[in-house]
Amino acid sequence: MRITNVLNPDNTLSVNRPLAHTLGVNAAIIYAALVAKQAYYEEREMLDNEGYFYSTIDDLKESTALSRAQQQRALNVLLNAGLIEFKVKGTPAKRYFRVIDDEILLENLLAEKLQTSLQETNIQVCEKVTNKFAENSQTSLSKSSNHTYKTKENKSKDINPNPSITPDGADRGTEREKYISLIHKNIEFESIAEKERVSELVEVMVDVICSAKGTVRVNGGELPIEQVRKRFLELNKTHIEQVLTALEKDTNEVRNPRAYLITLLYNSPTTVSNFQPKSNSTSGKFEMQNSSIDMDAVMKRILARYKKCSESE
Repeated sequence: MRITNVLNPDNTLSVNRPLAHTLGVNAAIIYAALVAKQAYYEEREMLDNEGYFYSTIDDLKESTALSRAQQQRALNVLLNAGLIEFKVKGTPAKRYFRVIDDEILLENLLAEKLQTSLQETNIQVCEKVTNKFAENSQTSLSKSSNHTYKTKENKSKDINPNPSITPDGADRGTEREKYISLIHKNIEFESIAEKERVSELVEVMVDVICSAKGTVRVNGGELPIEQVRKRFLELNKTHIEQVLTALEKDTNEVRNPRAYLITLLYNSPTTVSNFQPKSNSTSGKFEMQNSSIDMDAVMKRILARYKKCSESE
């Protein structure tokens, strides 16, 4: 090849490929340069009494095209691998190097990397096989999704390929929309001014109503989901207005807003008898009727209790 005339072998640095994979390209380049320099100085009997030779940053940059920072990182890799020794001495101070002429050390280093590479390859192959098996299993399951199977008790069960559809065939999205519509009707949603805040309360209620869990946490304890669902479906406009007023009065931070709102909503019917909407109000807010009970104090105690329950969750 004619390009070899341009690529003068005397100006070419030979880098060991397995070593580059083991230590990194820059470390392999620096190592090749140091080996060549030590051989050069040894041949001309220019090594010091301990077998060291010196090479400045600029000298090594000329040989490798690596910057000072790149040299330092590569040298640290070689030092940690035990392939070279390094010290600074003289005035002015110079960097002295000695390549450890230990074939066994180098062979063990390369063999260790080869073994690690083989292990990684085996792991990758196993992962591919496992993933392929999983894909095949999933495909088989998908193909049989419209079939039935029998248990040991010979009871037939349908495999549900779509988790968003309940076993009875009802779409959960449609079910959720149905409950939102029902609650809007119960609380006279269109007549409430604060629709954005009320919508947040409705979302919390529907989350609970459509929950697949058997219980829900209220007042710091677990209640049957059916009991809470029934209560939420009985709430009306006055109950919601009461919750909004309670939220307005409470300016403290709540750690678990969702649990706090669930508790407020669930307990609203137990205190609503002391609250009535303003007769001339169009804002969707309400006030307390004349009563001998200090309802502000009562609400503060209730809010404190709810907050404590929410924080304990």
